[in-house]
Amino acid sequence: NEPIKRGKIFAQLKALNSDIIFLQETHLKYQTQIRLKANWIGQTYYSSFTSKSRGTAIIIRKGIPFKLKNTIADKEGRYVIVTGEIHSTPLTMVNIYAPNFDNPQFFSKILDTISELNYQNVIIGGDLNCVLDPYLDKSAKQKRINIKSKTSELLNTYMKNTNITDVWRIANPVGREYSFYSTVHKTYSRIDYFLVDTKLIPYTYNSKYHNSIISDHSPLTFSLKLEGMADKNLFWRFNPQILNNSQGCTYLKEQMIFFFETNDTPDTSPSLLWETFKAFIRGTIISYQAFQNKKNNTELLQLEQEIRQLDLENAKEPTIDKLIPKKDKDLEDPGSYRAIALLNTD
Repeated sequence: NEPIKRGKIFAQLKALNSDIIFLQETHLKYQTQIRLKANWIGQTYYSSFTSKSRGTAIIIRKGIPFKLKNTIADKEGRYVIVTGEIHSTPLTMVNIYAPNFDNPQFFSKILDTISELNYQNVIIGGDLNCVLDPYLDKSAKQKRINIKSKTSELLNTYMKNTNITDVWRIANPVGREYSFYSTVHKTYSRIDYFLVDTKLIPYTYNSKYHNSIISDHSPLTFSLKLEGMADKNLFWRFNPQILNNSQGCTYLKEQMIFFFETNDTPDTSPSLLWETFKAFIRGTIISYQAFQNKKNNTELLQLEQEIRQLDLENAKEPTIDKLIPKKDKDLEDPGSYRAIALLNTD
């Protein structure tokens, strides 16, 4: 709900390059949902509670041909259900922010709604606040007692009976990664999930937990290739941020001087010179931005590898002393992945 944090979250979401985004804990009232707008966002569907707690949203990137059929928004801000289609493929998207205690009744209500309305191609995502596998989804230092909570039992039974699959687990049958670290209990757990209709599994790939940079939850992404879905057409547009960089301004100025000194001759018409210059400066800017992006991505990759290594080491022997805070300047350029993304914004 804070403008600065919201701006950082939007920057990370845009950098993830996801087409559909599930957000939890938006902390926005009904009247303030307009804050979930940006020039790259096309459609937004949400449920709200108060400015202090809860709130869920499903954001669809501009240019994605999603045709809305229906929405169901929880008045308590705990979930939002959106149905529609992309390229004639029906989709049911369910974004959940579950209570942080064992509450099977909460999930029964949502799952009954999905079953009663006979929704197709269900994608359930969100902060479920429970582990589906008490052995694999908890950190090593936690006591792995093989006793599932009532919520976990309910979800596992539902998944078995309705052919819903944990999209990350299907690609990592015995893998251990975690999406949340409890500073109180000094434990890691995997409580953020995408549960996907088994019919969609052959078209899913690249399921991945990313580093928890902005939120205290790790974003989860996966890619879904729908039949007939083509890559978006990309058009070049000048990025004005380059003008805020003194090095970039100096480079462009030098290139412009070089161009006109070389090409501004008496036998060159002004119109031809202008058209040639536009092509030249466009290529120059693209080249410069590609260089800067490569440099930034290399630094970012190094930071992400350091964070991931710290997370892995801390998961073995959890202690807050190993978590090294990063300065904001290190977090301005999140990684770039195209996917369906899940992010808890709290």
